[in-house]
Amino acid sequence: NEVIIDVNGVGYGVHISMLTSEKLGAIGEIAELLIIMVIQQEFVNLYGFAEGSEKEVFKLLISVPNVGYKTALSILSSLTPIDIRNCIVSGNLLMLQKLPGIGKKTAERMLVELRDKMTKFNIEGDTTQLDGDMHSVKSEAIAALVSLGYSRLIAEKAVAKVIQENPDTKLSVELMIKKSLGIVLKI
Repeated sequence: NEVIIDVNGVGYGVHISMLTSEKLGAIGEIAELLIIMVIQQEFVNLYGFAEGSEKEVFKLLISVPNVGYKTALSILSSLTPIDIRNCIVSGNLLMLQKLPGIGKKTAERMLVELRDKMTKFNIEGDTTQLDGDMHSVKSEAIAALVSLGYSRLIAEKAVAKVIQENPDTKLSVELMIKKSLGIVLKI
């Protein structure tokens, strides 16, 4: 959840989400991050993002009372910006409560404070045409696979393949996870 970025010989510690971590290259390769600098009493913390949409969602998340910087990064490590937006817009309170560091009151507050902002928020590359229920199932399955230790990229590929193989079927979260695990184990 942290990388050291060498800028002309000076190393900067930057906090990142798992999503950004998976998009970075190998050690020593050139990387570009969008940075938010937070100055707190005696410390300066840097938060880095591979994409603008992730940075914007981070800023929206930290605008909610009781959602701090680390909690916002944890949320972005569990769900993509698209999934977070869809979760909030659809009012999926249960999914929000399953996120790390989020209880019922904070989840309710996120819905109230962010629904209008997220409805207007357009995320580049969002081409998903799934209905609200399927978004929820997809998001929960990906979050479950990530919590089991699989990378977000592998989890997303496995879930996408399950959806592709079952286009007309409404799958439960449990069945989606089970089928996705079958695919992940073959990778």
